Amino acid sequence: MFATFQSAGTSLDSQDCSKIIKTGIETKEDGVECLWVRIKWKANKADILLGVCYRPPNQEEEVDNLFYKQLGNVSRSSALVLVGDFNLPDICWELNTAEKRQSRKFLERMEDNFLSELVGEPTRGGTMLDLLFVNRDGLVGDVVVGGRLGQSDYEIIEFSIFGEVRRSTSKTLALDFQRADFGLFRRLIQNIPWEAALKNKSSGKLGMPQNRDLEGTGTDCPCVPKGRVRPTLLDKGGNLISADEEKAEVLNDYFASVFSEEMTCLQDNCPPGLVDCVREQNGPLIFQEEAVRELLKCLDIHKSMGPDGIHPRVMRELADELAKPLSIIHHQSWLTGEVPDDWKLANVTPIHKKGAKEDPGNYRPVSLTSVPGKIMEQFILSAITQNLQDGQGIRPSQHGFRRGRSCLTNLITFYDQVTCLVDAGKAVDVVYLDFSKAFDTVSHSILLNKLAAHGLDRSSLCWVRNWLDGRAQRVVVNGAASS
Repeated sequence: MFATFQSAGTSLDSQDCSKIIKTGIETKEDGVECLWVRIKWKANKADILLGVCYRPPNQEEEVDNLFYKQLGNVSRSSALVLVGDFNLPDICWELNTAEKRQSRKFLERMEDNFLSELVGEPTRGGTMLDLLFVNRDGLVGDVVVGGRLGQSDYEIIEFSIFGEVRRSTSKTLALDFQRADFGLFRRLIQNIPWEAALKNKSSGKLGMPQNRDLEGTGTDCPCVPKGRVRPTLLDKGGNLISADEEKAEVLNDYFASVFSEEMTCLQDNCPPGLVDCVREQNGPLIFQEEAVRELLKCLDIHKSMGPDGIHPRVMRELADELAKPLSIIHHQSWLTGEVPDDWKLANVTPIHKKGAKEDPGNYRPVSLTSVPGKIMEQFILSAITQNLQDGQGIRPSQHGFRRGRSCLTNLITFYDQVTCLVDAGKAVDVVYLDFSKAFDTVSHSILLNKLAAHGLDRSSLCWVRNWLDGRAQRVVVNGAASS
């Protein structure tokens, strides 16, 4: 037996329907192209709510809100499956981030309804437009992307819905912020005398309370499972491995292998005298509470947290309360040159770039570091940038990593120069260079010497040196971490 459900530009074909009974569900939201079907198993199994949705590329935000309202009404189902063409190509599902505001809101609503996305490959060209969501692990499996129907340029998504939820092996968890008591958070933090609490403490041991430090206070956020299984990988011996722990070790070994010995800032290569001989040219950095507060309020709540377990959403919610202690920690760290140990750790997420997914060399490492540490890095970056601009250490031709400049401004300048030469009747030869592992192989000692030569102040230079020294990373795959 074979059945088809359709919603505008999306269709869902169902096989082996003899074991189930389907009933439609009425929805009153006009403009929302979504069809909901309740699958009632004849056996003693829980009902499954199945939704098929089509979202036009330029759908108005008002219609999106109607869909979110509809989703909120049906998400109370214990077993929910949602599939469709949502036309949100700017979402990066690996990092759970998006460029556009509507896409970020879509991500937030999916998280609020505890929906996990299961499609991991492009469904049209190089973009992932068709998505598959479930609210329970093990409800859907055997997800395959491939093949086309007729003249369509979309790939077909095949998957199996299980009558009984299978036990998931994913160890990755996501925090349930809907159940967090931020009011209690605020009251607890406001009652702490931060000047006395942080006085005479070593900067290397300074840090904010972590999630585990708040257990039992009623402020800890419950966790819900979340994650995606990656494909098998080839180890050094050419053997295929599938265990998450083994894959994490293989990827970590590969990422570490690209670093050269010249990178590390050893005492012999980068003596403390380098810092001592630097003369003070600029005034001290000022870590004002207001500046820290503004940076906290601009945090992207969809970003992942670092190894310290401090989530950016928590820090953004408590921006007013955390601005003072963070400004004290940042100022003391800069004065002493000591960097908290938590700021030197990184969880590395492997992101597939191109080519065979079995080859560890085809993955790009994305480091997830401490959010409070990133706030401090913004102040140091501003100091370095201002110093280089004042000393004319940055050429006008530099477009990368500069505020107000981008690939677009670089291309416009290049195009203008080329057209001027062509108009003058001159030949133009262009040579393109791409440095392999450029950022991964930068020598720390050479970098520090260049910063000192450009007149960076002693305290900032000392802080950068200690920030580079003694860093550690681990690769995390589906919740399993390398050594």
